[in-house]
Amino acid sequence: MVPYKTLLTIYNSLVQPYLDYCSSVWGSCSKSLSQKLQKLLNRAARIITFSNNVRSTDELLRTVNWVKLDRQRPVDKSTLMYVQNCE
Repeated sequence: MVPYKTLLTIYNSLVQPYLDYCSSVWGSCSKSLSQKLQKLLNRAARIITFSNNVRSTDELLRTVNWVKLDRQRPVDKSTLMYVQNCE
């Protein structure tokens, strides 16, 4: 079994950058696609925390210190706009 910290490192290194970097592109996607991306994030949290489907997703995301994608998108957009204005 892979340890929790290793799984979290793998996620943060290989998956999270795609969600962060591309959020300006997929941030205005359809609701169904947005829900699929959130389900992917929720599934990753379940795998990393070794949890089953009984545990709430909000609790899982708090455990791994993540926020829902619909809350993260405005932060990513703001960061992108700030960086572009600073250049």
